Amino acid sequence: NQLEYFPKERISKINNNDLIKLRGRDNVYLVKNGVLHEILSRQIFRAQGFEETKIKEVDLYSVKSYTLGQPLSYLPGTLVKILNNDKIYLIDKKGALSHVSSLKLFEKLGFQWENILIIGTREKEMLPEEKPMLFPAGTLVKGSGKTVYLVVSETLKPIRRMSIFNAYKFNWDDVV
Repeated sequence: NQLEYFPKERISKINNNDLIKLRGRDNVYLVKNGVLHEILSRQIFRAQGFEETKIKEVDLYSVKSYTLGQPLSYLPGTLVKILNNDKIYLIDKKGALSHVSSLKLFEKLGFQWENILIIGTREKEMLPEEKPMLFPAGTLVKGSGKTVYLVVSETLKPIRRMSIFNAYKFNWDDVV
């Protein structure tokens, strides 16, 4: 008879794309096809457009058949800067960090300073890092010397003569 007085634990049904949190813990996870993806910070949570009211609290038993996947990152195209570091990164399609290698590149790509999110070092360490971003193909670049280069498929092709520059109808105002 005494067992009837104990409240029965409600088992929450977990669906694909649910936000869940284990009872007694703060970590929030996104459920995708039987895989739990931890949301590393409140900033990622907000950047993904999630709402606190949508979080389901579940017990450990409810998720025992789920596996842990890669942590959830920022959306592709998000600009981030690591706290106490001057480097700016772009989150690529795979959720990896690509360093925006110069201020000129930042400007050429039309990025805006107000769109940069500041992230902690813990978040940065959880994100894979890809090779730095380079000027896109078709960009004319010049260093401190006289030679102008055309970026062709991640390589620099020198334009050694003014006649070649003019034959392609390049414009000096386009040289970075």
